Amino acid sequence: MGEFMWSDHINRMYLLGAVLITTALWTVFKYFYPYPNVIFDSYNYVRAAALHWNYNAWPIGYSKFLQVFAGLTHSALMLTTFQYFFLEFSCLLFFFTWRAVFQPDRIVSNIFFALLFVNPLFIFCCNFIISDGLFIGISLLWITQLFLIIRRPRPYMVITQALLLFAAFTIRYNALYYPLVVTLAFLFSRERAWFKIGGIALPLLLVGCFIQCTRHEVKKGTDQAQFSAFGSWKLANDVLYMYAHVPPEKIEDMAPRFHQLENEVQQYFHQFSKPVGLAADDDFTSGSRYMYFLNSPLVTYMHRKYPGEFPIFLNTRSYWQVAPLYQDYALYLVRKNPVAFGRWFLWPNLGRYIMPPEEIFNSEESFVLKYSGPYFHELFHLDTLYTPPHLVNLGVQLMEKSAGIVRMGHLCFLPGLVVFLLCSGFRQMSRPSRLCLVLATGLWACDFCFSLVSAAIVLRYQLFVMVLELGLGLYFIEYIYHFLDRRVPVISADSYGS
Repeated sequence: MGEFMWSDHINRMYLLGAVLITTALWTVFKYFYPYPNVIFDSYNYVRAAALHWNYNAWPIGYSKFLQVFAGLTHSALMLTTFQYFFLEFSCLLFFFTWRAVFQPDRIVSNIFFALLFVNPLFIFCCNFIISDGLFIGISLLWITQLFLIIRRPRPYMVITQALLLFAAFTIRYNALYYPLVVTLAFLFSRERAWFKIGGIALPLLLVGCFIQCTRHEVKKGTDQAQFSAFGSWKLANDVLYMYAHVPPEKIEDMAPRFHQLENEVQQYFHQFSKPVGLAADDDFTSGSRYMYFLNSPLVTYMHRKYPGEFPIFLNTRSYWQVAPLYQDYALYLVRKNPVAFGRWFLWPNLGRYIMPPEEIFNSEESFVLKYSGPYFHELFHLDTLYTPPHLVNLGVQLMEKSAGIVRMGHLCFLPGLVVFLLCSGFRQMSRPSRLCLVLATGLWACDFCFSLVSAAIVLRYQLFVMVLELGLGLYFIEYIYHFLDRRVPVISADSYGS
């Protein structure tokens, strides 16, 4: 890649421009916004790091990163600066690889360059003490590596892609489907069998070891060997959005261990006779109402079953102990009401995927440190945050407008892909470029299915895939324009440096 970046005058200009633009924008931004932003997740990450936990309701990787970073410096400024430049460095490598794979025109490259490096959303995202900036950066490096495995594979890539996937998985469990994409990339590679087998097996081995280690640590703390209590709570939360709209199951048909929880759920629905839809305007939890509201039946049942613990940080012993029951209860209700689950959860969730909630990107509360105990002070010497109200308003407006721009790629990707295929674009590509497109589309399909069924759908969780969609969407638009203008450009053979 180094030869490709330096051998071309235009690429050298992009490199210089990226360095100057990111440095200038971050300097100006930190002058007006010297403090980091924090949300509910931030308190959990920081607390787990300060207390040296080995498991948490959230993936433990980012807390471990904070723990190591605080061992080097207690500067929150250095933390957010590292997150931002790491993300933009990843964007830069992905940008050059995208140019080599799809060979877009200059104007298309300029537009994508601006979306990557003059984007307030990325700046604010990295100013939060949350895992998103780090996860997006690692994921971009990972998909860049997979493109290279298809185009110019090297033996060391077996190890580097596995380490990147492992790092992404420890930071966010959305990476659960990444091994499927890795398998596709190595099957597309023309390397020998040992290269393919090693590349597919190594990340599975690392992820499997992490899962088993986490289960072991959880069992030591809660007497229950499980991997993700959060996933069980999330599943139960999703099912209750459906269950509020259907007749209750006969309690005598349920296993006795579900009876107390079922009674709690029905009392709640009787008290709130009007069902709350998944897309309710007053749902500040962005589709996680039953996980966080204190009067939620999932929370009240936990308190009745295990009194004395208050789940502010969602990592109490009782939080983990009820999780297996919630998972089994939710799966039982889905099996009994599969059509209703599709109607009342999957269908409205599809609308949220198309237009994901902005969540933290339109919140003024992220500029305030509500509670922290000693943890923020211990790690980053923060006791308070203060941003003038007019700058808070400006920041929220910038984030909202940037979110709208990024959503454009999300909305145009699938229609653009369909038209591109109808215009014979796939046949005009070189084999490596064609396989990279199939790989990227496969990743999009995996993300779509995973998000629809399992993950919380908010804008920040989709930024990685949106970057991919923007790059491909712009390429589709360029091709379609030339096709309609009867000047279809045939992509040449590989121009990548060795």
